[in-house]
Amino acid sequence: MSHDNVIKGKRGEALAEKYLSKQRFKVLTRRFRTRWGEIDLIAKNDQEFHFIEVKYRTQNFFGEPFEAVTAQKIKRLKQCGLAFLSRYPYYEKEHMIVYSILSITEIEQTLSIEWIRLDPFSD
Repeated sequence: MSHDNVIKGKRGEALAEKYLSKQRFKVLTRRFRTRWGEIDLIAKNDQEFHFIEVKYRTQNFFGEPFEAVTAQKIKRLKQCGLAFLSRYPYYEKEHMIVYSILSITEIEQTLSIEWIRLDPFSD
């Protein structure tokens, strides 16, 4: 991954954390890694526990950021989430588990954020 992409990724995650904080979520973990891949952010509030894929773009040549999340990526996100819950099962007992995408576009200082909940029953 190029240095520019690392900087953009960190910028996207920082914007995502700020947004989640405003939505009354607490980010518990960043870049949780498993053998299946990585979860960008894990956040919770009183009722929900979210495994979040963050997609950030500074241009819209290739469509909306969420359009870059493939079915394979969603499947890996869910596998990573299950791995997390096997290590920390008490979260599942106290919260509704949600998989989601935070799609962030920042073009010429205009910020657009879309939070998309994924269907828990699809692969």
